[in-house]
Amino acid sequence: MISRLGSLLILFLASLGISCGGAPSSRDRQHVGQFEITGKDIVITDPGYDLATASRPGLGVTYNDWTPGTWNLEVAFTKHADPALSEPKEMVAYLDTISAADFSSLTWTVHPDDIGGDYAMIGIYDLAHFGDNSVIPKDITWTFDGAPADPSSLWYSMNCELVGRKGFGAYVVPFGGVLSWDGGVVVSIGRDSSGSIVAVRFRVI
Repeated sequence: MISRLGSLLILFLASLGISCGGAPSSRDRQHVGQFEITGKDIVITDPGYDLATASRPGLGVTYNDWTPGTWNLEVAFTKHADPALSEPKEMVAYLDTISAADFSSLTWTVHPDDIGGDYAMIGIYDLAHFGDNSVIPKDITWTFDGAPADPSSLWYSMNCELVGRKGFGAYVVPFGGVLSWDGGVVVSIGRDSSGSIVAVRFRVI
């Protein structure tokens, strides 16, 4: 039985949009856009890293049983009297064939390692297009002194333009969704009754 104090604590956490495990709440989330996953392999990491670095505990994780298709991206922010001071508290992506209302029926598991990076960005990327310069928009404008942020890595520089330049939040990039946040995240994976991965949540820490 949960004590009165415990019940009050759960209610308080819920008011902040924080859950004690289980499905993420749809409270106050904003729809950002959609991105495509073309195969079963994805990577979650800082776009400034290569795959060898992303394979290290705490710096990234790969999955080879992802569900391809169109994915929705949503973000929730903390509340602040000055909206300019609000910060992201979670980013959620989910397969377009389900809705946020289905989250409670999913089985959620938390990745054992918090994931962080060095470049204030952590994203979920289709592995087939991770580091793929061919997906860079033809009309992109390089704004780091009129040049890419890192001329030796144009794909990473694309992330800097489409995400890093826009401030904290969640953004769609070609074949991925990215959280701009100067800290780590807890990653949770949502599977449906068949065991297929249909949702992922980044909770900022």
